[in-house]
Amino acid sequence: MPGRPEHIAIIGAGIGGLSAAIGLCDAGFGVTVYEQSPIITEIGAGVGVPPNACKVMRQMGLLTELEEIGVADTYGSYRHARTGEELRSTDWTEVPKRFGAPQLRLHRWDMQQVLARGLARRPSGSIRLGHRLENIEPGPDRVRLIFAGGTAAVADVVVAADGIRSTVRNALFGTDAPSFTGFVAWRGLVPVEDVDPNMRIDTSSFDSGLMIRNYLVRRGTLMNVLAMVRSDVWQDEGWRLPGLKQDLLAAFAGFYPAMHRLLAAIPEDALFKWGLFLRPHLDHWVVGRVALLGDAAHPMLPYLGQGGAMAIEDAMILARTLAASEDLEEGLRWYQTTRMDRAYAVAEASAKMGEIFHMDNADDYRPDRDFSAGRLPGLFTYDPVTAPISLA
Repeated sequence: MPGRPEHIAIIGAGIGGLSAAIGLCDAGFGVTVYEQSPIITEIGAGVGVPPNACKVMRQMGLLTELEEIGVADTYGSYRHARTGEELRSTDWTEVPKRFGAPQLRLHRWDMQQVLARGLARRPSGSIRLGHRLENIEPGPDRVRLIFAGGTAAVADVVVAADGIRSTVRNALFGTDAPSFTGFVAWRGLVPVEDVDPNMRIDTSSFDSGLMIRNYLVRRGTLMNVLAMVRSDVWQDEGWRLPGLKQDLLAAFAGFYPAMHRLLAAIPEDALFKWGLFLRPHLDHWVVGRVALLGDAAHPMLPYLGQGGAMAIEDAMILARTLAASEDLEEGLRWYQTTRMDRAYAVAEASAKMGEIFHMDNADDYRPDRDFSAGRLPGLFTYDPVTAPISLA
């Protein structure tokens, strides 16, 4: 594909930023990703890549590699946290046939590495590490970026994929701040040999406002554990804060024995915690030649496992709308109108699922009623590669 003369800067080398960079390179643009960290470090957390996102990865030529390093879901179990009784199960074996792509579970760092290698194979794309954005100066035709230390760059378009505390969102899209949702999460990774055989599946256990999600990653060699609890306050910053094993075990003391053993098996130095935050929905994601993407635009709670997928969908739609328009600002507006309703609908559905998983008494759980409350028609069947784009 002949290259277009415009150059696009992306702030943030996470899943959304790297996916956007690959999509935009494939659309013919020159792309530079600016990442504040001096290195891309191994973040000990799992990430779900559902069928809607896997379709994008296939289009980018990365799905086979992700399948090789991840785990394809085959069975999901929903359990009463006090008794371990299975309240509901889901057979995932027909997912590829039913939805056109698999549902994968991956170590987040593994996925980042696949994306980074994919971008390295595109000659029109590059990553610059150690570039922490301090200021952004939009102009009529170019956008100027100022980084810590005084380094500057200019681009025809800037895509902010810099997370819920986005510097770009704070500078150009209002002064609203992330608000604490009342939930704190622990996360950790356990070597599979330390996990009870009957726990080596995708499991969600909940009761009394507590919820634990565990699933295998990294070719099935590690069990990812995500444990969430209600909390009145959260004053710390960041999502790599060390967690105390004794606090985790005390919070989930009433869970069934196999789950308690799983929590106890998390290595002390591999246990982290963070507060779950949200920001208000915006009525626009674009200012001139600057656009928000992923958590910078639409942060969401983790209860549907669609946070990363929505950023990947954003990336593909953005590449398609910019490629379809000869006017960059028009292409950004098309991206906004195409994505906003779906992304916000998924965010609301995820919040509804959170209410279900944090119900006060799992004895009241009714699978047909409750499980469908957070589901959206077309959630997995949606294909960002071929879905209509809004030309308005």
